[in-house]
Amino acid sequence: MIINNIRAHNVLKYAHLEFNGLPAQGLIAVSGRNESGKSTIGETICFALFGRTFSLRPEEITKIIRWGETRCRVLLDFTVGQAGEEREYRVERSLDDAGNQGATLTRIGQEEPQARGVAAVTAEVKRLAGFGYKEFIESFYLAQREIHTPHGHSEAVKSMAGLAPLERVDAQLAQEVKELTDNMINAERDMADVNDRLGELNIQPDYLRSLWANLSATGEQHREKSTRARLLRYVSDRCREALQMLKTETGPVLKAGINTSYQAWSAHAKRLDKCAKVLDSHCAQQDAASSTTESTATLKDFVQHLKEQLARFGQMMEGVGSYRARLTRLLKEPASDVAPKGQEASLPAKKAEFGRRAEAAMHSRKRARVFAVISLILAIALWIVWIILFPIVPGWQGYDVTLLCVAIALTIIFVLFMIRSRVMSTRIKRFRNESAALDRQIQETREEAAALDDLATMPLPNAVALLTNVRDEQIAAEAAQFESDSSVTLLDHDSLNEYRRLLTSLIARSEDDIEAARSHIANEVAELDRDVRELGRTMAQLNQAIPVEQERRRTADHLQGIMQSLQGKIDETRDKIEIRNLARDLLEHGYQYVSRRFNHDIRSLVGKTLPLLTSNRYEHLQIDEALRVRVFSGQKHDFLNLDEISSGTQRQIMLAVRLALAQALVNTAVHGNQFIFLDEPFAFFDEQRMRDALKVLPTLSDNIIQIWVIAQEFPEDAHFNRHIRCEHEMTNMKIDAA
Repeated sequence: MIINNIRAHNVLKYAHLEFNGLPAQGLIAVSGRNESGKSTIGETICFALFGRTFSLRPEEITKIIRWGETRCRVLLDFTVGQAGEEREYRVERSLDDAGNQGATLTRIGQEEPQARGVAAVTAEVKRLAGFGYKEFIESFYLAQREIHTPHGHSEAVKSMAGLAPLERVDAQLAQEVKELTDNMINAERDMADVNDRLGELNIQPDYLRSLWANLSATGEQHREKSTRARLLRYVSDRCREALQMLKTETGPVLKAGINTSYQAWSAHAKRLDKCAKVLDSHCAQQDAASSTTESTATLKDFVQHLKEQLARFGQMMEGVGSYRARLTRLLKEPASDVAPKGQEASLPAKKAEFGRRAEAAMHSRKRARVFAVISLILAIALWIVWIILFPIVPGWQGYDVTLLCVAIALTIIFVLFMIRSRVMSTRIKRFRNESAALDRQIQETREEAAALDDLATMPLPNAVALLTNVRDEQIAAEAAQFESDSSVTLLDHDSLNEYRRLLTSLIARSEDDIEAARSHIANEVAELDRDVRELGRTMAQLNQAIPVEQERRRTADHLQGIMQSLQGKIDETRDKIEIRNLARDLLEHGYQYVSRRFNHDIRSLVGKTLPLLTSNRYEHLQIDEALRVRVFSGQKHDFLNLDEISSGTQRQIMLAVRLALAQALVNTAVHGNQFIFLDEPFAFFDEQRMRDALKVLPTLSDNIIQIWVIAQEFPEDAHFNRHIRCEHEMTNMKIDAA
């Protein structure tokens, strides 16, 4: 991290402090008398970066506000990153006298802050810089104080050495081992408790299976008896309903007489047959209905006999249908004057044919009469001419034979035409007689067809009588045979009355049998209901016992699962403890290795720095794990403790150690160019030592390139890249880039 610009308002001594364009490399000197505000610059940098200062405790941070003011504000621009990858940021912090602190961190060139809030900004600064407040105080920031030996086990030094993460991991592992051990002890205690609970349950392996078997058998009996009871109730109710329906449908049959048509008889028979089948199907479903089944079978025979009678008449009606179709064809009006080939001409067609022939004959008679009149007139004229003119006209004798022949011929033609006229008159009369006969036949056929159309709706005896008189001999014969058959009971009063009495007796018998069967069913149902109730109570007891046993088994299974889980947890915990103990052993070795390597690095760095600061008077030193330092004296040929050498030399050695720690932190965490702030590092140096140190500081590290040095005064021949002079009365300071 390299500091570029600093702007502060109302911080400690200064109402306004502004440094612009600070050199990124070289020495930045800050000089001035005591209380002139030199240390304020370091405190300002520390507050800007971490929100706190070395000289003030966190709870006293409001003391950083300038006396008499209520608020302070600091802006600091810095650059982080390795060469070629530098990024410039600006951190801004503010503080009021109530202790309210605000902070933002923004990358230069971007509008939105990268972090906002005190904690977030401090964490982001630590991430960008590679160090936190403690590491900064122990390395890059030497406050105005005695330079003391850093404590080798301090958090900052451990962070520099890379030991802090190892210690945190070791502490975490130790805590985990303790927690895992406690967990394992608790798990073993829990296992003992669970084992006692399992013993109290005393689970019998086959008990639940026997409960289920008993419940299954009892449930099967319960279902069978319940189903049987429901079936018997259903049969009883359906038989009663079917009987009632049968009696309802029998009423119209008992009221039917000989005036009932075939259509009505067929409807009665259909409904009666349906009722008989329903009654028979219901009665057949129960064991105690043998007598009922017998009575319904007799009733079915009655219905079957009725259907057979109607079926015979229906067969005749099918033949009547063909005959009726023939009558329709005979009565059909002709579509043309010529009947289709191979098909009998209809009566209207025949009548039309006779009409056409009579009309043709009338035309022939008319023509014959016309020609007869014409021939008669001509013949009479010729006869008159021949009779009158022949005697008086001279020379006529030569024509008399011819004229006579013509007259005779015309007379013969007249006679022939008259004969033709008489023949046509006779034919016309015959055609008219034939047409009148066809009219009578058409009328009779229409009447017969109309009667056949009403065959199904007219009284059955009338329908049979009609069929016996049709012109179709086969139909008439079948109707006569049906009418004379003694098994037919629907054509006369006596047979029909006897038939109805038989039906009445059959209905009464079926009713008695069904009531007896229903009484037997009721007794059986009552017994089944008692059994069902007893089985239900048994099932209820089993249904109560099974969940209890299941819950006990679930509890036992759950406890077994807990046992297995606890055992697995104990085994797993043992493994985890072993792994963590092994990890702690490895960490211990790693800790020692890293500590030794860090001490070696510090010793090496101090060994390079110390001769430069002490003009090669001290080249060798010893540093133990606590960072206690001993130096080798060439004069005494032995290692000396710090209290055996002068205070100036002690501070030179401690400065070398501090610079070595700073370089170690750069190597391990910063990985880029870094500034260092040294407040009064030469307090006990003589002028020559200070001059030598100022020459050496810029050459000690390739990474720590921006070096802030504070002193009351510097040698006049010392060279600085920027020299900031502080005055006691100065409360506003602004320094721009050179």
